[in-house]
Amino acid sequence: MKSGPGYYQNLIDQFPQEKAAILKYRDLIKDASSSFISMLLLKILPRFLVSVLLKTGLYNLVLKCYRKGYATKTLQEVLDGLTDNTELHVVLSYICGDYGVFPKDAPFLLHAGLIQHYEHGAFYPVNGTSEIAYQMIKEIHKGGGKVLVEAPVSQILCDSNGTAVGVRVGKNELDIHAKYIVSDAGVVNTFKTLLPENVAKSSSIYPLIEKVGQSYSFLSVFIGVEGSSSELKLPAGNVWWYNGPDINKSMDAYMNLRADEIDTAEIGCSFISFPSAKDPEFEKKFPGKTSVLAITLANWDWFKEWKDEKLRHRGDRYEDLKDIFGRKLWQQCIELYPQLDGKKVYMEVGTPVTNQYYLACPQGEMYGLDQRVSRFSAEVTSTLRSDTDIKGLYLTGQDTFSCGFTPAVLSGLFCASKILNRNIYMDLLKLRKQINGTSSIISGLSGASSITNGISHKKKE
Repeated sequence: MKSGPGYYQNLIDQFPQEKAAILKYRDLIKDASSSFISMLLLKILPRFLVSVLLKTGLYNLVLKCYRKGYATKTLQEVLDGLTDNTELHVVLSYICGDYGVFPKDAPFLLHAGLIQHYEHGAFYPVNGTSEIAYQMIKEIHKGGGKVLVEAPVSQILCDSNGTAVGVRVGKNELDIHAKYIVSDAGVVNTFKTLLPENVAKSSSIYPLIEKVGQSYSFLSVFIGVEGSSSELKLPAGNVWWYNGPDINKSMDAYMNLRADEIDTAEIGCSFISFPSAKDPEFEKKFPGKTSVLAITLANWDWFKEWKDEKLRHRGDRYEDLKDIFGRKLWQQCIELYPQLDGKKVYMEVGTPVTNQYYLACPQGEMYGLDQRVSRFSAEVTSTLRSDTDIKGLYLTGQDTFSCGFTPAVLSGLFCASKILNRNIYMDLLKLRKQINGTSSIISGLSGASSITNGISHKKKE
């Protein structure tokens, strides 16, 4: 997907009778995405000023995303106001899977930001996504920092006043003290597991965990295929597949299934991608091979009985359920790309329990706290910010902004700006003027917001 002028013209070509609705949708997307920064102000303005805006209700007048209702209207409400063409509704909203919320619950503001994000296409790191961490680690080392592995933090240390003063690390319980403690473990892990209970419950963030809730769990299937992506003519873009013309209805039905009904039911949606087709270096390193990734949403209740079982020893029923999902998602790949039939040589299924084990996602969720309209209310938005009300503790990651890689990166930038009392975003804009635009791209908050350092290779979504 590339949402520039050609995107809207393609829509008009496919739905000529809906031209007026499509052009209105385009205008709403541009206007709503430009208002994203007004929501951001509740996260970066001084707390006393934010408090005044909320208590007086002035935020509804001065912040565009609330004044125009972009943060409080759902995607479905906006689409219903534009047209009753249900097929067009699906085409305009299919990408909701990218933020893990169905149209009836998704804030239009979030949807608009994502559509505008793809205005110039998408990007993929040369040599794969591991290159992101590799390049970051090099920069941390250059600055004198250290990156520890196999050293999980088991506790955030607080003094008698409730000030965060350090972390406890690893099996040997090494205590590391610091002036600033920055957690990217997610709000649920930070406040339900890492902080002392009395300190966590004293924070205004703690009750939001139940109020907002967690995002959906997900399940991944990793598949190895004989034949290169070019030989098999596989696309670099992504595919979203839905079971039925009404995303809300089909996904609600799917997520409400019992585990024992999965075998005879249709999977509600799937995301299908070929990482090997995105990376221009893949075929040089792995000639004659293709990697396939298929993802679907899942219900934590289907898998939670195995959450405390030992890895690779969860029993036959667990393996059978994994196999059902793997077979169904692979069959969807074949239906879309028949040339894959008979080419599979490897398949591994990762369930919500897998996500919990490897990624420390409490319920195997993809996007931390839920992204529904309630998440974008002024109260929640102004509370989920980098500088917490616990002295010494700062948050970064998608829970303090919105879901996905780019918002998580930007949240780190805002967190660093708070600690340093310096507008690092403006520093980056100044740097942009000094660097060749082909090696560093820093787009506005309402656009792609992508930062690359010579490692990104542009691909159409």
